[in-house]
Amino acid sequence: MEYPRLMRTDAAPQEPPAPRAFRVNEHERYYPVVGWRRPVGPGEPHAFEDETGREAAAVDPSTGWRVDVTDETDGAGWRYGTSFARLGESRRGGRAAKRSTDRCRRRAWAHAADAGPAPPGRAGLEGTSD
Repeated sequence: MEYPRLMRTDAAPQEPPAPRAFRVNEHERYYPVVGWRRPVGPGEPHAFEDETGREAAAVDPSTGWRVDVTDETDGAGWRYGTSFARLGESRRGGRAAKRSTDRCRRRAWAHAADAGPAPPGRAGLEGTSD
């Protein structure tokens, strides 16, 4: 009988998995008089969503989460648009600055955790711009 690799005494020790980045997107909608708030309309994204679009818990910066600030965001990591669907599209002048017609914004939070290898095609934050 062949024992699984982890149970065999002659198996070479395996290195622990390298930390990989997890992302959570935060969404807000601008409401006149009250300002930026969580989206509440039907068909709108959750206030916080994981990499797959499922609802996620709000992030806590004191636990290792950081805002992903790039050249395509403002200093607080926000991208702006007239709708949530348009936040992934490019526009002249970019999405790093709010325009008078913008009513939606999104920013990415990143956290490194020891969770093993990234799923195929998701090697951390590299190559993501939304």
